[in-house]
Amino acid sequence: MDEGQRFERGTQSVTRFQREEKAKKIMNEAMRIEGIRSHQNFYQQKVLQSEMMKDLREQNKLRTKYDAVAAYEQVSFMLL
Repeated sequence: MDEGQRFERGTQSVTRFQREEKAKKIMNEAMRIEGIRSHQNFYQQKVLQSEMMKDLREQNKLRTKYDAVAAYEQVSFMLL
């Protein structure tokens, strides 16, 4: 309903405008909440992904150290 029809005489046009305004407000609030929720989910996923990458790098470092120690022990065992 446009602004011109809002001021027509009769209770039906007034109540219809009020219902439409209430529905608009509810929809705007729902969209705002959904925006906040999606924003939070994005950052939660980002944190989880960075933690997973950190764990993966740490595992790779440990694997590299283990391989270096194993190679050293293999070489030193052959020299004895």
